[in-house]
Order: sequence, then structure tokens, then C-alpha cells
Amino acid sequence: MVKIGRIYSYGDSFVVGDGVAPDKTWVSVLAKMLNTQLINHAVNGGSNRLSYIKLLNDLSELELLRGICDDYQHKVLVLFNWTGTMRTCFYHKGSKEWQNVLIGHSSFDKELSNKIEQYYSYFYNDFEAQADYYMQQAAVSSILESRQIKYAFMNSFVEDYLDKVAFAEQYEKITRLIDPSKYIIPFGSSIYDEACLKRNMVCADGFHPSEEGHEYVAKLAFDYINETFK
Repeated sequence: MVKIGRIYSYGDSFVVGDGVAPDKTWVSVLAKMLNTQLINHAVNGGSNRLSYIKLLNDLSELELLRGICDDYQHKVLVLFNWTGTMRTCFYHKGSKEWQNVLIGHSSFDKELSNKIEQYYSYFYNDFEAQADYYMQQAAVSSILESRQIKYAFMNSFVEDYLDKVAFAEQYEKITRLIDPSKYIIPFGSSIYDEACLKRNMVCADGFHPSEEGHEYVAKLAFDYINETFK
């Protein structure tokens, strides 16, 4: 079995584990299977942008682990769970925190509410959201590979309803930036597809994975890690 000293995970409610206990999430189960420590920076309603920011904030810590471990490539593993491209986050000047937002969500905070309304009314479009999504993946890959830090990707769900026809040529070019071998579940699929839809492993809310679903995903991740990083 591959030796992993610490796992850092990033993502949304599919990593936080809506509907299950914290120790039953797939990342927690995986950490137990690998007998390692888990640092879970996922948040409910999380956006790719926020996960990217959290990773950047952790880089000094990840590099410190590299510096004190002779075989640091197998001492730390980053698990980055990608979520919906329609989500984003804004920096709130009052609270001095990043606030996640998703179309259709409202906020009691006037400043944030105005930003959300203006963003989705005048600035958001499918093409730019998809372009940001793939550029973020390319950036995360480049940052971690340049530091020789092991990592793997996962999708929470795949937004097939986004309009790709209008920019098919650009879509084909930009997806060449993505290495499909970095995905635990194949690039065109997701936790939601594999656990919730195909196997009906859903919790009481009918959307997020059940304990059984999280165990299934953890096993997929365990097998991937031992095969990829052996």
C-alpha cells in the first residue's frame, strides 16, 4: 500500500459530506484506509474559485512538508474536487472573508446581494465559466507539479446542460489542457453520476451520496492512489 503522510482535500458539499457524519465522508474513509491524517478544507456550497484560493493559502505548508521529508512525494497528497462552474465567490470587505455564491441564492447582506445580482445579470456566461474552470485546472496542475506534490481530481457533478455548441472549437482547444489520467472517476463523469444516479446511493436529501455512496467513492480513490502512486 502506498504511504501517504497527509491528505489535503478541497471542494464542496460532496466532500464535506451533506447528509452523513463527518467521519463517514469519502475523504475521511479514505484517510482511514490509508492510515493517514486528513486536512479537509472543503465547504458547503463551495466554488472552484474558493478551493483554488484555499490551496494557494496552503502552499507554504505543503512546501514545508516537502522540505522536511526525504520522500515528500508520498508524504502529502492533494485531492481537489471540482464543482459547478456557475458558482463563484466574492471577497466581502466587511467580514474580510470570501463568500460563495450560486445563481438563485440570495443574501441578507446588501453588498453581497448587489454583487450577486450584477454578476449573474450582466457578467456571467457559460463560455467564460467553462474557460475559467479549465484554466483553474491547468493552474492547479501546474502549481502542484512544479512542486512535485502528488494530486488527484474528482468531479462532484457534470453540468451537461451548459451550452458548449456555441463555442465548440474553443471548448475542444481548452480541454486539451486537461490530463484525464488525473481523475479518479473518469473526466466525463462524477460522484453524482457514479454513486447517486447509477447506484442510487443517496442520502435522505435525494441528491448527495449516502454512507454507502461515500464508501464506494473512497474505494475508487483508494484503488486509484495505490495504482497511480505505487
